[in-house]
Amino acid sequence: MNDTFVRHGVIYRQVRRAGLLALLELKYEANGPVVGWDVVLLVRRPKRAKIGGVIRDTAEIVEMMPPSEAWGRSAWSFDRLETAERKFLEVSES
Repeated sequence: MNDTFVRHGVIYRQVRRAGLLALLELKYEANGPVVGWDVVLLVRRPKRAKIGGVIRDTAEIVEMMPPSEAWGRSAWSFDRLETAERKFLEVSES
């Protein structure tokens, strides 16, 4: 995963990482204020590509955000950095 990426109009910047666990800062504009923090367990899966008109998995592995339904189990959102850091430490130690 890149240190900074855009998903659904939100700019995410990786602040901290331990294996597949990441602490991400959220903004709506590059120079705008931080609007929140996410702690997520990233998902690894084969990259998909259209080959011969059919979408297939490739040998390349990519890291992705967990799906929306994973929130509360492998992803959490916070409005304060201190709270997000506590969750990051809690998950990284378990």
